[in-house]
Amino acid sequence: MRPIGGDGYVRKKSKPEGEVRTDSVQFEPPAKKRGCLSGCLSRVGAVILIALIVVIAIAAFSSTGSDDESSLNPTIGTEDNQNPTIGTEDNQTTEAPESDDSTNASATEFQADISNTMHELDGEVLIMTDANFMVSGNSCQGIGDFANIAPGATITIRPKGHDAVTAVLGDGSLSAEGNCRMGFTPMIPEADEYVFIIGDHTETKRREIMEWPEPQGWWASVQYD
Repeated sequence: MRPIGGDGYVRKKSKPEGEVRTDSVQFEPPAKKRGCLSGCLSRVGAVILIALIVVIAIAAFSSTGSDDESSLNPTIGTEDNQNPTIGTEDNQTTEAPESDDSTNASATEFQADISNTMHELDGEVLIMTDANFMVSGNSCQGIGDFANIAPGATITIRPKGHDAVTAVLGDGSLSAEGNCRMGFTPMIPEADEYVFIIGDHTETKRREIMEWPEPQGWWASVQYD
């Protein structure tokens, strides 16, 4: 029952000043203040992760550039691509041996071979005057003082500075000019002058008038009257 005052009104019981009802007031715990440790660590980790990504990207780009440069410009001197070194034990230049007596002897022999070069001579003997040869069918031969100039006779060639060379005269025939002609083809050494002898008949020829342009070779026309 509520107390009734002297004036007849029901009066509410007033709360003592400063008294707080605990059954109607809800207390919330104070918010916990977030410390710096976890937040700072999160920011540092993010920075480190970003830095690692940047470093890995730079390293990959550098490696790719190095590979391309290596493929375009192979390194000289590597084991697989090195140039052979001049003067090494395996690739060194061999010096020419000093000349000795045998080398000098070989050079002398070579020079001698050149001086003894043989030429095939296309030669002919002509008896110019018809009174000094006779014709028998298609053949002819010398008569009188030229009787030793006949087919099968020996002609001797003396090259200046060399031993004599002999040859045999071939069959006689009349030339286009009406001379009695007999051919011979010996091998003769090179010389400045040649003397052709049949018995006591001789004639001298110089080399320059005996040379034909290649490939004809050398020739000589030995004329007796």
